[in-house]
Amino acid sequence: MNKIRFREIDSSNIADYDFLRNDDKCLFLFEYTSGSHFSGGQTNQLIADLSISPKHRFKPAYARKQEALRKCSAYLHNAINWAEIGKMTFVPVPPAREASDPDFDDYITRMCQNIHPDADLDIRDLIVKSRPEPVSEEPPLPDILRNILVVNQDRVKPAPKQIVIVDDVLKTGSHFRVMHDLLQNQFPAAVIYGVFIARRIVSQIDLH
Repeated sequence: MNKIRFREIDSSNIADYDFLRNDDKCLFLFEYTSGSHFSGGQTNQLIADLSISPKHRFKPAYARKQEALRKCSAYLHNAINWAEIGKMTFVPVPPAREASDPDFDDYITRMCQNIHPDADLDIRDLIVKSRPEPVSEEPPLPDILRNILVVNQDRVKPAPKQIVIVDDVLKTGSHFRVMHDLLQNQFPAAVIYGVFIARRIVSQIDLH
């Protein structure tokens, strides 16, 4: 695999994300074209495969999800600065569904766990949900998420130095915003990053 490098959300693209601030540290690998589905190229196919429901785990299509997860973990492994890995605490965005729901899917956690299965990575569910999150095409607004997401006090020690919030697609920045603010309040000395497999870009058809 060729070396893959993170790209930054910066002044050239931050306006695409309603809830990011200029001082946020967000990195991404690829670009996902909204509204293009499979015609958006390999990244759209990758994200579509990641989203295959666990209800299909006994169907042939589920193998595509497993392969997409493997690829995403490998991409992250390839892009991460391993000289800094010992300082990092990976915090997956929590699943949208409850554990009792047939559609419950902790694929972001599994993606993190497979970045390097043989390494003792610090992966923690530092943010959990106090109640179910509304499920829709667009992420909930931060004001809604602030009443849902909470710090998992059972997992706060030892205090992390560098927190890496991990998600598949940066859409509006709402989950990152609320998770960042909760974690910064809990760990004032920590440096917090957002890492995404892809950032969403809006296709021209969506602008009409």
